[in-house]
Amino acid sequence: MSKDQSTFTQALDAAFAVSATIDLAFSRDDGDGDRIWLRPDAAGGRWARLGNLDRAGVQAVAGEAWARNLGAERWGVHWRPVAPAALVLLDDLDDDDADAIASRYKALIVSTSAGSNQAWLACDRPLTRLEQHAVQSELVHRLNASGRRRADPGACAGGQFGRLPGFRHPGHAGQVVDAVGRPWAGAGLLDAAALILSRETRLVDASSPAAAVRGRASPCSPRGPRAPRSGDRGKGAIPARPLASASEADFRFACNAIRGGDNAESIISALATSALSRGKRRTEDDARGYATRTYNAAGRAVRGQPEPQP
Repeated sequence: MSKDQSTFTQALDAAFAVSATIDLAFSRDDGDGDRIWLRPDAAGGRWARLGNLDRAGVQAVAGEAWARNLGAERWGVHWRPVAPAALVLLDDLDDDDADAIASRYKALIVSTSAGSNQAWLACDRPLTRLEQHAVQSELVHRLNASGRRRADPGACAGGQFGRLPGFRHPGHAGQVVDAVGRPWAGAGLLDAAALILSRETRLVDASSPAAAVRGRASPCSPRGPRAPRSGDRGKGAIPARPLASASEADFRFACNAIRGGDNAESIISALATSALSRGKRRTEDDARGYATRTYNAAGRAVRGQPEPQP
């Protein structure tokens, strides 16, 4: 067995110690810095994954990947636990922060490149994808509160994939991704409910009449509330008037987030979390549908495109 395969086996021991099944995803560097997501039997295409695999299934797929040289320099292999899962992911941690987390919490630390790590942290109960997003957002906020970026704020969408140890990182000269330290050695579990409540308390409740009058952004904003500017003009400008509803607050938040450069998945997950938490939608599917429609409408507004006519 090669060192890569040994690292992979050790990572599976850690992953399946806390999750009965996992999802896999495969990516290829196209040579221009972009990542293309594939199934291992596809020649090309968009996002694809293999879902809900037990350990034997993962080992079979990994064996095929190695046989077809998917462990080569331009390939990446990724995993996540199947939801609901009692795990959340932090990305782009330096070695000191990763070590501190591992010493305090039950965590799996994965070194993706020199000085950059991912951490899977165990929670005190299983979480839906939207709850994962809320917990990850609060953790990233706390880490970055000093003003120095210590974790990637763009990597907190529910259902985030982490890199699978034993395979290579295409963006770092094919360095092998490795699991470090002793997985799950720390004593602490994250208190998911407390983190979610802390996040809700910290952000403005846009559904309240006072917040609507002030015209602030939706409470789901990962950047926190942002007051509208009456001087905004031109393409994508949002009128500075009192908000009529929480839905309009969501729309304004999405416009500001798009203009601020946030990625689509983070915006949609944040909107869905807000809608679900305040009872606007009863299921995650409905909440994501509402969030996607709001995001699309905001994108058209920012680009100065007219709304489609029925």
